[in-house]
Amino acid sequence: MKQNNYFLPSLLAGFSAGVLSSVPGIKSLSCCLLIPIAAFFAIYLFRKATQSANILFSQAALTGILTGIFAAFFNTAFETLMALITHTNEFVETLPQTEIAIKELNLGPIFDATFEIMKQMSREIRETGFSFFFTIGILISNLIVYTVFAFIGAVVARLYFNKRSENI
Repeated sequence: MKQNNYFLPSLLAGFSAGVLSSVPGIKSLSCCLLIPIAAFFAIYLFRKATQSANILFSQAALTGILTGIFAAFFNTAFETLMALITHTNEFVETLPQTEIAIKELNLGPIFDATFEIMKQMSREIRETGFSFFFTIGILISNLIVYTVFAFIGAVVARLYFNKRSENI
């Protein structure tokens, strides 16, 4: 592997995190725990593959960002696939309770329009198993959140491995 090949470690770690992030129960821990651990794992793989003692900040940052991007794409793909198969997901199941809670807050007509769009997405998922706007929404959300947390995990991994190589 070349000295600056970030693709393979990020792909492997991102795929693993994306698949595990689709599992109910683990899903709630994915952004804050699973994604940084995946980025840490990607840095570990990058370090093993390049056999470098020190990892540059730019190498860690790019590896972390790529890990977050891959995790977001794979998680979105698996979530969409599961919705296609089951014609339901957490969004569909929790929308009625969310609507009740928001209506009790009486936040105005803008939220009524928002909930009409959300109800349409829920209806599409229940009828066809797919909603384009829901898929785009979770992809954008995952890209932002997973990339930030993977970046943080990769930078922490860089600090850990560089400190460890100094002590050897």
